[in-house]
Amino acid sequence: MKTFIYLVLLLSLSLLNISCSTYKETLSKPKTKDIITNAKKQIITAPVIIKNFTKKNGEITSKKDIYIRRSIKDYFIKFCESDITQKQLENHLSKIKEDIKTITLEVEFLKGYWTCYSNTSIATMPQSRMGDYVIIYRIIKN
Repeated sequence: MKTFIYLVLLLSLSLLNISCSTYKETLSKPKTKDIITNAKKQIITAPVIIKNFTKKNGEITSKKDIYIRRSIKDYFIKFCESDITQKQLENHLSKIKEDIKTITLEVEFLKGYWTCYSNTSIATMPQSRMGDYVIIYRIIKN
């Protein structure tokens, strides 16, 4: 019985080591420095993440939100203020073969409401979310 437990433990540690080394390889890719283009805009290279929209009550929906991952934080992409559409970004991402879709963008990081309603007061916004977000000015062709 002890031999079986040791064997299972050894196998588990081996699998953990393999998964950690794959993760380390992903993280060890050379990082690209951000370029400040003016007081607000930056050119960055970062992964784009797609997540299911989660309601305030914790319910996960089928609607998808798109984020830019910076270090350990994900920034919501607010397309209604961006110069590119969600469809343009999705088309660009579809051409990238890797599992982690990393692209170079000209962006601006902001803080405020994520929702875009033109004729609605802030008090009546359904599911209004607030926090850090990003707007995209252009996709830099790699």
